[in-house]
Amino acid sequence: MKNVLIRFGLVCIFLLSGTILLIAKDTTIKLSKITQFRKEMKLREVEYILKNDPEFIIDSDSLTIKNNLEMRIYKVSPELYHTRYFILFNNEKLEFWGYPHEYARHKNKLYNEFIQIAIDIVADKDEKIAKAKEAEYQKKLDERNKREEEIRNRPH
Repeated sequence: MKNVLIRFGLVCIFLLSGTILLIAKDTTIKLSKITQFRKEMKLREVEYILKNDPEFIIDSDSLTIKNNLEMRIYKVSPELYHTRYFILFNNEKLEFWGYPHEYARHKNKLYNEFIQIAIDIVADKDEKIAKAKEAEYQKKLDERNKREEEIRNRPH
């Protein structure tokens, strides 16, 4: 009876953690949804399929590229790692979608230029986040070292 209760408890923990995992994965787009894309789809149709907000929206009007292009960047978790997926719209119609290396291979030089700008923007944000996390970690480490020093210096 005891073994049955232990197994039941482990199954419940597994189910709960699996549910939590599924909830966490909903913050990223699923690659299976991308298979529904068709060139020239309207922006609203793509938004309806993905049902998630992009991590970044880069409008070409704000850059040196003068065109009606807009790139939306989404997080995606295909397996055990996280990456980003880039979706390009022209006049609010789906133009191209894929990973950076797919843009780099494209014959349209404008796509090559736009993806490089997008990668730079994403990398800059990632670097700022990493630096902020590093500063936060260093602050906690300094606080811990200070507490340890105070404990060592207390009179016995």
